[in-house]
Amino acid sequence: MILRLFRGHDPATILIILLTGAAVWLNSLMEPGHIMIVPECEPMPLYSLMITLLEGSPGLSVTAALILVFITGALLVNFNTRVFFINERTFLPASLFVLMSGLFPSLQGFNPVLPAAILLLFALERVMGSYRRQGVAYNFFDASLLIGLASFIWFSSIWFFVVVVAGIALLRTASMREFFLALSGLVAPYIIAAAVFYLMDGNIIALLDVVEENFKAEAPRYIWSTQGIVIASVIGLLLIVSILHLLAVFNTKKVKSRKTFSLMIWTFVTAVLVFILLPSVSAEIYWVMLLPVVYFLTHFLVIRREKRTANILFAVIVISVIGMQIFQEIIT
Repeated sequence: MILRLFRGHDPATILIILLTGAAVWLNSLMEPGHIMIVPECEPMPLYSLMITLLEGSPGLSVTAALILVFITGALLVNFNTRVFFINERTFLPASLFVLMSGLFPSLQGFNPVLPAAILLLFALERVMGSYRRQGVAYNFFDASLLIGLASFIWFSSIWFFVVVVAGIALLRTASMREFFLALSGLVAPYIIAAAVFYLMDGNIIALLDVVEENFKAEAPRYIWSTQGIVIASVIGLLLIVSILHLLAVFNTKKVKSRKTFSLMIWTFVTAVLVFILLPSVSAEIYWVMLLPVVYFLTHFLVIRREKRTANILFAVIVISVIGMQIFQEIIT
């Protein structure tokens, strides 16, 4: 029953999603001022501009972050509507994204990953737009350009160029031309920024210093409580089950759906590797990880024939979010 409320596609479901977002962000909205999970270094240029606009207003910062969460949820639904790889028109991806935004209360503040995740989602949509396109697909240039722009907000976005390359391999016949086209899209924002820096003060080195600093910086670590580990383990187990279930039925899906889910798997694996390997990345990458995760969970909950089981599993997610709201985590 509870799952039916969140998986619909009518105005009532939209209202439920909005109320859910307000509920899981209530503490942050009432007591703003969370520590930002970002490298302690000079921010990338676009994020620096955003910080300037929000400076001195913790309440506005949290509100802006929540609005970005709602926007991302809407875009997740739109992506499935356009590509239609889950085979059901549902608002469940938005419901899960907004609901699971409450799993890490300490991340409920404005941070560079939120706007970067939106650009990454647009990039994924552009990659899938190349499916069965005749001739050279300029979609990969667009996707890489979006990732390049995202890296001007959150530098580690640049590593998701791997997903664009994976998209070329998945969706197109081998074409070095499209690879170099994608690569040119990635570097285009940096060429333009270098020109702007040069025209403004002639100091291109300043841009390179910011990039180097963001690459080498060490992000604050996330310290877990025992309760947090237990709750995260439960969600992790559900995620593993959903991925294994997807792989079990993978070959029964249409070609476009298989390729879309493959792209999501690449996105998730890239995010995990970036988190593990780069000291400049910490818990804030959760917002990017959540993009493919909500699709894995949505697919699992929607395709389950045993509705009672699906409702129980969704209820576990809800209870986990409530638990994390109670046992607030510590950032250091």
